[in-house]
Amino acid sequence: MANLREASISDKDRILEWRNDSVSLANSMNDQPISAEAHNIWFKDTLADPDKFIFLGYDSNPDIPFGMVRFDVDANNHQADVSINLAPDARGKGLGKSLLGAGIKEFLTYRTCILSAQIKPENKASIACFQSNDFIVYEETPQRLVLKNKIVIIDAIEAVRTRNNVNWMDIMRVAMRSAPQDAEKIIGRINSDDGEISRLLSLLSEQAERADTSTKASIEKAAE
Repeated sequence: MANLREASISDKDRILEWRNDSVSLANSMNDQPISAEAHNIWFKDTLADPDKFIFLGYDSNPDIPFGMVRFDVDANNHQADVSINLAPDARGKGLGKSLLGAGIKEFLTYRTCILSAQIKPENKASIACFQSNDFIVYEETPQRLVLKNKIVIIDAIEAVRTRNNVNWMDIMRVAMRSAPQDAEKIIGRINSDDGEISRLLSLLSEQAERADTSTKASIEKAAE
């Protein structure tokens, strides 16, 4: 996975150079070159905005980055727009997948939200890069694809549930130490309810098995 560092004001010229490269312009949703004046204003404002994140990827020397990944957070919609761009001499080496993966991992230490990206349909390399990082196509037009990663939300839920399981065990330890007889009664009720859940789940699986059997029988009958 790529090494990352946060962008600084000293990176503004190289990021503008990457942005106005002919290949970047062809793949960008906005294919017009950006002036240095407009870029400098945007870059300064972006670095100061707590809802915007720019990370640069590098191999071993942080002063020689090979690309950038950007996250623009829309807090109202609990979503972040994601974009990446590689230096011209870094393309075609599989670095985009590593950069995006590392960027997502770093970004999630700051925020948890759905990730979204807009890509031109002809930009196959970028589409493959995002799909390899759990992005799925949600919208498709001749001009653009909208891909989203919602797996990060499931991962976040799993992490919270894991922590909460530890909290439950801590509560049970306190209860057993302070009021063991009452705690044992509560644990018994929990166990009973877990058994009921298992019974209900078995009903669901039985229904699924019956449905499969019925479907199979219908297909065989139709084939006679």
